[in-house]
Amino acid sequence: GTTVTQVIVTDITHTSYDEFMSTNVLKPLGMNNSFFTQPPPQNKSSLLTTAYREDGSEVKGKFHIYREQAAAGLWTNPTDLCKYIIETQLSLEGKSEKVLNQAFTNTRLTPYVDEVGLGIFIRKEGNNEYFSHSGGNEGFRCVYMGSKKGGNGVVVMVNSDNGMILQEVVNSVFSAYGW
Repeated sequence: GTTVTQVIVTDITHTSYDEFMSTNVLKPLGMNNSFFTQPPPQNKSSLLTTAYREDGSEVKGKFHIYREQAAAGLWTNPTDLCKYIIETQLSLEGKSEKVLNQAFTNTRLTPYVDEVGLGIFIRKEGNNEYFSHSGGNEGFRCVYMGSKKGGNGVVVMVNSDNGMILQEVVNSVFSAYGW
């Protein structure tokens, strides 16, 4: 479904997906070290790291290039992804509309099937609900969670196919901060 949205965006706007996302999402959120350009532009090479397989060997060419920009093409880091979490929280509270208004953010964060919202997962932990998503491309794994109330959030990324540590770090953050 995410790849279909990429085609819809490019067909309707007559703009490349990476340009559309940069102008309408990444720049407004201040995600200045993130991009969807495939392959990554040379002037962004200092932002990239090497991907590793589960056995510790390097992915050929340092990383894989995906044509599916919407589904697998975001180059980002934990700081920039935290900006997305913060904006989602502020928008949900009606305090910001950099990308989406409060009504649409609320719609996105409403579970429609089990714990699945619009491009996001909703989980109840303790007395709060969290929006989250995990990701994985060849040689990379990540997970983020943001609370619907209270302004809490966490992003964990590894440059490895072995993402076993991700949930352990998230659980440790929840425990350490009493979430």
